[in-house]
Parts: sequence; structure tokens; C-alpha cells
Amino acid sequence: MTAFEKKRPQGCASIETRRKAIALFKKGFGYKTVAAELGLSVYTVRDWGRRFRQGTFTEDVSNRLYQYEDHARRHVLELFEEGRSVREISEATGIPRSTCKGWINKAKAAQTHE
Repeated sequence: MTAFEKKRPQGCASIETRRKAIALFKKGFGYKTVAAELGLSVYTVRDWGRRFRQGTFTEDVSNRLYQYEDHARRHVLELFEEGRSVREISEATGIPRSTCKGWINKAKAAQTHE
């Protein structure tokens, strides 16, 4: 079984940066000050600050932001072209069926538009 891991996309704030933001929010600093201190967009920090006040901001990066690398998508498409079912592909790669199906459907749609 080939298991593909998801990677955090470039430009996504690190756990350490998020920890620093939490510490600064706890000290009462405003969005602009926190943004300047961390080198982030004031809009990002504003959103984090709102979530912090609601109690929903954590140092963990949302799983939604993690992505598979391109070679994983290419491998899924190769297996599909070999005649494997979505279920078989998912089991062989460790990638959820819905993700495999989405990549396959997107590839099919791109072929019809060529």
C-alpha cells in the first residue's frame, strides 16, 4: 500500500507563529500590533483575533489547509487509467475516495473541454 501524506501549503502560518499570536492576544494587543510583530496581514490577524475571542482559535492548523502533493494526484489518475475502481485506488493510496473521485472528475471535465 502506498500512503500519501498531506503537506501544509507554503505561506500557511506555522504552529509557532500561531502560538505567538495567542500569547499576544492574551496580553491584550490589537490586530495591527500583532500583525506587525508577526509579519502577517492585519486581515489574517483580525480573523484570528475574532476566533480567539470566541474561543475557537488554536495553534493547530486546520486540516482543510493541508493538501496532497501533485504526484499523489497524478498517481491516482494513472491508476484510474489502468482501469482500477475508485475504491481500489483509495485503498491502494490511502487517499479518501471522495478526494480520488474529485480528481478523476476534474480530469475528465478538463479532457472534454480540450
